[in-house]
Formats: sequence, structure tokens, C-alpha cells
Amino acid sequence: MIKTVKQACAFNPIIRDYRMSQAIENLADLINDQGNGQEFFARNYITQGMEQLFREGMLRLSAQSDQAVFELTQAMGGGKTHMMIAFGLLAKHPELRQQILPTDLASRINFGTARIAAFNGRNNPDNFIWGEIARQLGQEEAIKPHWVNGPKSVDQAKWKEIIGNEPTLIMIDELPPYLDNASTQVIGQGTLANMVTYSISCLMSAALELDNCCIVIANLSGSYTSQTKALTETIANLQQETRRQAKTITPVQLAGNEIYEILKKCLILALPDDSVINDVAEEYALRIKAATDGGYITATSIEQIADQVRETYPFHPAFKHLVALFKENEGFRQTRGLMQFAARLLKSVEDRELDDVFLIGSQHLNLNDIDVKDEINRIAPSLQPALSHDIADSGSAVAESIDDQLSSDAASQVSILLLASSLSRAVGGRIGLSEGEIIEFLAAPNRKPDEFVTALEKLKEHAWYLHREDQRYFIKDTENLSRKIERNARDIPQPKIDQALINRLTGILQPVSKAAYQELKVLPMLDEIRLTGSRVLIVVRPDGKLPPQQLNNFFLFQQEKNNSNSQFSPFPDKVGDLLD
Repeated sequence: MIKTVKQACAFNPIIRDYRMSQAIENLADLINDQGNGQEFFARNYITQGMEQLFREGMLRLSAQSDQAVFELTQAMGGGKTHMMIAFGLLAKHPELRQQILPTDLASRINFGTARIAAFNGRNNPDNFIWGEIARQLGQEEAIKPHWVNGPKSVDQAKWKEIIGNEPTLIMIDELPPYLDNASTQVIGQGTLANMVTYSISCLMSAALELDNCCIVIANLSGSYTSQTKALTETIANLQQETRRQAKTITPVQLAGNEIYEILKKCLILALPDDSVINDVAEEYALRIKAATDGGYITATSIEQIADQVRETYPFHPAFKHLVALFKENEGFRQTRGLMQFAARLLKSVEDRELDDVFLIGSQHLNLNDIDVKDEINRIAPSLQPALSHDIADSGSAVAESIDDQLSSDAASQVSILLLASSLSRAVGGRIGLSEGEIIEFLAAPNRKPDEFVTALEKLKEHAWYLHREDQRYFIKDTENLSRKIERNARDIPQPKIDQALINRLTGILQPVSKAAYQELKVLPMLDEIRLTGSRVLIVVRPDGKLPPQQLNNFFLFQQEKNNSNSQFSPFPDKVGDLLD
């Protein structure tokens, strides 16, 4: 019997109250840290981007590489500062290298402790950025003339003098805020920002001529929104200079499996052995095969599915695809934001009353938990009405009512999965899932595709915010057509509805050949009808009886019944067919 996630894994207690602020790091921590980095690397996963920076950066500090400048490119919260700290710890602590670096690389490192200067642009020291970098390198007196009597730019020759020939690592993070502040300080015909741009450009040029000097700078684009035109131009100029000299590295590849490894390293204390994971992988492959054989989905090979589960366990392989849909949302903190999202998800699984989760997916979010609901509102606040009405509201939402009817949580799983697939706020971004994708993502041990298909049909009938376009279902912040019709029908006065119905039926039933009847009366006042002339077709509201009670009473009280036709049966069905 295969084990559930709660039976097989031990979650890190931090999932109970995880906050993004816990993952925010500052380069100053590297300088002030009294430890040797052991604890840091014990709790962190080394990504491919880290490996690249470690190899090329450490070789540069060993004077064995021509690449002097590296630019870390990723959106805010994407791991840039984290990566700088990791590299700085290796440069600072020689004893770490044998444990962290590959043997072939560690054997080539020929220096002890490198000098390190780390500058965070959210600080504003009196000695300016160049004075602070020089101070950390032990050259406080040499840089004094460039700040003590006011700012004075630092040229390439001065930087070479300050840095010298020792292995030196200089890291610059969060530069746009510093430039923003500097752009407000007028100096001569320009601003302090112009001097900063010039000085950093000269710093990078100097590093190229110093064999064992390495500079790491966080990317500048898209990281600071409140920019003036002048600041935008300043950043663009500095970025152009950086790109001309730097090699770009992405700290975390969110599209690959690295994100699973990071989540496992940070949020899960213990994983089961391979035999348990293999059992789960094989069972999921069989569930997908059954759904494929039943015609519900078109899936890839069983072997490929099993391999994907082994790589991503205890997370569902589809988790990263859903996250990819909203990771570009404005304000979403990439790796940090995803860590918090995943922590909320693990907390939902841990608190789930029924122990039935074998792979963790977005459908397991407990949207009645205030922290989880706040997380969704943070990512896509406009979907709050949809969440409360259609998905989760302490048992009162549409999906929860359907679950009660079906004695299952299928409707909740379908709606939560669709919500997760609809969180993207990017213009032109893809949202939603096809029915086949829904079944594939929700396939699990002890679950049948039919229950999810049935739940989807009921949601299509009753949910207000469920939409469909190009075979994809998604949650939107506007009501769907069914809801609009329902609301409009409720709000329209009854006389207006009656008149619309009269007009419609009159158009359909107007006599043409007049062989059966010559006049038409739709929803008439029966006491005003006279049957002494031509034959009249009378249309009244159905009441479940045949003939309708109202029309039957009218017939019974007629004096001249020979002029009346009491055969009612053909018309109700005929009118219904025409209206359909």
C-alpha cells in the first residue's frame, strides 16, 4: 500500500507561519557574519546558476579566468542577493570549498581569504558608494579625497590603485534606489547619479585589467518602478556599460526542476527512501494510463510520467507549470513569493482532515484558511469575489455545495485548480486549463476521472465566475453569461418579461395559411376573449396540467362550446421546441 505525503514526509515547522520577510537577505549579513557558512549551505540548494558563478568567479579570483564582471538577472525576489552571499562565503572561508565545490574546481583554487566589499543600494553612507567600497577593502584613507570635501568621481586608475593585486570580490546589490536618491542631488551641470554611473563604469573597466578582481552586480532592469526620466536614462546607460563587460547568470531556473529542489530543501525536513517514491510514481503512472484508456486525456508514456514524479516528489509535476502562469505578475517576488505560496500549500496539506494526498498540488490549497486566502489575494486581488462565491466560503460557496451533493471534494479540487491556473495578471498571459488537463492534473490513487467530469459540469451550471474560451476553463473577475442572464431576469420587472414573451410567441405562432386558426391571443385576459367569430389560438402559461387549469376553466364556462376546440396537446411541446 502506497504512503501518503503526511505518512512519508516530515514538514519543516516554518510552514505554519512562513513570511517572505524571513527569506529576505542583506549583503551586510555576509560582512558581519561570525560563522563560516556551514549553516547557510546546509539549508540551501545549490542551483545551476550558483554552480556557474562559483566556478567562473572562484577561477577569476585565482587569476585563472578572463571574465571579471557578472550580472545576476532575475526579477525581484529571484535569489540574486542569496547567490551573492553564497559566493561571498566561499571567497571568505577557504574551509568551505572542499565541501561545496566539485573536487576538480576546489583543487584549482590558489588563494586563501579574498577581500570582500559588499554594497547595498538601500544604504546611503556619507562617503558615497565608492568610499564605502574602498573602506571595506581597507583603503579608507586612499579614498578620502573623493568624498570628505564633497563627492568626486573615481576614475579607472584610482580604482586600480585602491584594489591592488590581492584577490578582491566586489558585490553591488539594489543599485536603482541609490541612483534614484543620487539623481536628486545636483552637482555642477549634472547630478550625483551621473558621478555614480561614471565611477562604477570605471570600476568595471579597472577590474578587467586586474587579474584577480571579480565584480558581481544585480541586474538593473525592472527592479525599481518609481523612476524619473533622468533616472531611467542613467540606469539604461549603466546597464549598457554592464552588459558590455559582464556575463549574465540567472540564479534560479523557475521553469525547470530546480524550484522543486529548493522547496524540498527549505520546507521539508525528511523525505522517504526511493522505494516509497517509486511506489507513488508507478501508481500515478497507472492512474494516468487508466484516464488515457478511458478517453479522458491524451498523455505521454507511462515511463515518462513515472520519471517526472520521481524528480518532483512530493510535489505534483504540474505544480511548476501552474506557478509559471503567474510568476510574472507585477509585484510577485519570484523565488521568495513561490516559497511563501508553497509554504501555504504544505500547511493546507498538513491540516487536511482526510489523509489522502499522495502528491502535493495547487488543488490542495485550503482557501478557508485566512493565510492561504490572503496569499491568493496578494497574487490576484481581483479574483476575491470569485473565490468567495464560487470556490470557498466556509461551506457556503458553489463548489462546497456541489461537494455536499456529491459526497466528495471533487468540485473544490476542480475549482481551486482552475483558480490557480487563472492567477496570471500579465497582459496576453495564458490562463486556464482544458478538461483533459484538469483530469490529468487531478488524477490520483482512489479517485476516478468521472467524479471530476461531473463536478466540472455542475460548476459550469452554477458557478458565476467560471468562463470557457478555446476549450480552456478559467476563473475570471467578471460574471459569466449564465449569471448575467439570471441576474438580469431577476431584476427585470415582470410586465416587461411578459411583453417580451408575447412578442416572441406572436412572431413564432402568427397564422399564415389560417387553416388551423385565424387569430392568435398570447397571454390574454381570458374574460376579454369572444369566441363568436373566427377560430382563435390561445396561449397561456403552463401550470403542469393538460390542459392548463386556467384554460380549462375558461372552456367550461363557455356557452357555445361547439365553436371551441378543446384539443390542447400538440401546442405546448411545439412552442417549447420553437423557443429552444
